[in-house]
Amino acid sequence: MEAYGTAAGLQKVPLYEQVANLLESQILNQLEDGDLLPSEQQLAEQFLVSRTIIREAQKLLKERGLLDSKAGKGTYVKRLHAQDIAVVFSRLIRMERIDYISVFDMRNILEVEAVARASQNATPEELEKMAEMLDKLKEPSLSEIQYSEYDFSFHYMIAKASGNPLLAIMTEAIGSLCRQII
Repeated sequence: MEAYGTAAGLQKVPLYEQVANLLESQILNQLEDGDLLPSEQQLAEQFLVSRTIIREAQKLLKERGLLDSKAGKGTYVKRLHAQDIAVVFSRLIRMERIDYISVFDMRNILEVEAVARASQNATPEELEKMAEMLDKLKEPSLSEIQYSEYDFSFHYMIAKASGNPLLAIMTEAIGSLCRQII
């Protein structure tokens, strides 16, 4: 990212980044997953910039995981997933040289709170599904991979039953990291 110093010591944000930020705001507040963006020409007219600036802004939003281009069809809004968070976490963990014990410790911290909240908020249907998953986890013929997948599903069910959607997303992302480590 290019930035230019100013006399006041502030950083001047490049025009394509300013447009990307405005477009991101529109995406987050007005558009849905799979919505088609207006053409480059229409966006250029809307933001009073060149198509080159629009292309650079869209490139930045693709890097942020918010857009997806389909050749000959246009550019679409893309929903972020917990896996996207897991990728960022994975990079951060490697850069900060965080050991796997800390990753599993974080998972435990999230899961303890998820259990506490799920015990108050879980519906009878959710409790039934969790009981079914526990039965699957007890099957002696499970491979390690199957056990890991069922275990992850069970913990994710608990997080969803907590009633906090962000806790469910974070549990899913941390769970994904833990599966990579395992």
